[in-house]
Amino acid sequence: MTEISVRFRPQPDTDLVQIEVALDSLRPIVDHLGKLDKTLTDWYLAGGQNAEESRRYKVFDAGINGHDSAISMLKQQFKNGDDFIVLWNGYEESDVGAQLSLSIKQRPPFCRFTLTIGSRYGQCRIGGYQEVAELLAIAARQYKPMYAHVYEPVGYKLVFQDRPGVGWMAYMPRILIEDQVTHAGALIPVMDGKDRLGTIIVSVVDEVFNETNPAHTNIAHAIEIELVEQDLLPLNMDLLMPPD
Repeated sequence: MTEISVRFRPQPDTDLVQIEVALDSLRPIVDHLGKLDKTLTDWYLAGGQNAEESRRYKVFDAGINGHDSAISMLKQQFKNGDDFIVLWNGYEESDVGAQLSLSIKQRPPFCRFTLTIGSRYGQCRIGGYQEVAELLAIAARQYKPMYAHVYEPVGYKLVFQDRPGVGWMAYMPRILIEDQVTHAGALIPVMDGKDRLGTIIVSVVDEVFNETNPAHTNIAHAIEIELVEQDLLPLNMDLLMPPD
């Protein structure tokens, strides 16, 4: 299982509380996922009593139970106090299942986008580090996050319990050079047109990251320690606080 977690504050000119705006923000990510794996083409509102009910509302589709109906359902959920969107790719099998979620908090303003993709053990359905990094870069351009990372949500042990981990890769909204992250397998600049948004730090480049492989986790942990020594890895608490 691979999880991409993106933490961000909404941009001042973006009202993600509006369901249409929130769903539209997912389109570039969904479109790219469909190019990488055919099982990640169609998405449905999750949360039904069973799989059949959860497949009733197909998002990004113009059918009878398509996008407009999904928006109506989500608006009702938001009225009832929910502040998150959860989409499912319609596959019950763990190795081909996937889930997208977008959590929206208004006070303080904080959002979290999460993509969880099931895969066979030791594999990643959407490709190697370059393909995964490109997807992370798309999310970075879309949400301008404070921090984002790709890791195994179950089993990955953090060095610092009060800070996010690096795992397979992490995005930071700053320019980083090799001298700052000497243990990284790759440093990938993230561009938005001609503007440099930040850097993706990749811990392992020759195979899919595996949290049970000590060689992999030792590299990720060494990167985390390097970043903390330079006061570059944020505190979880700081990610939740509104900007000054």
